[in-house]
Amino acid sequence: GVLLAAASPDGVSLCLKVADGAFRALAPATAYLLARLGVDAEGLGGLEVTNSDGEQVGQLRVVE
Repeated sequence: GVLLAAASPDGVSLCLKVADGAFRALAPATAYLLARLGVDAEGLGGLEVTNSDGEQVGQLRVVE
């Protein structure tokens, strides 16, 4: 199903669906789309992936 749907007062709307259904990709994908629309959404950007010890082992981000 759809994970995010949004509309602005000026008629711009977006809808996101992640192929595997996981929510973890939602923030980076939303930041990318908003940036393409000229909205500053840097705070939503890449998402750190950590292991069970709390060490960063990767990052989720949009790759063009």
